[in-house]
Amino acid sequence: MKAKHLLLVITGLALIVAGEFLHFSLLVGMGLGTFAGGLYYIYRTQVEKRAEKQAAASAMNVNGFPVKTSIQPEKNA
Repeated sequence: MKAKHLLLVITGLALIVAGEFLHFSLLVGMGLGTFAGGLYYIYRTQVEKRAEKQAAASAMNVNGFPVKTSIQPEKNA
């Protein structure tokens, strides 16, 4: 999780609280949008990390058997 995504979530919560305190619905709406955007970015980064791990794992296995990473020449007998 990146710090800027967490900052978006915290900023969104602060805008919501300020809007409720001042009875200003525009601030509440901006806070909700910022909060939701921060949560969405956090979710997307987690999904992308999981997809990268799965892609790396599937590249190393074919039909359940590990793939050779080094190619060695065959010996002719």
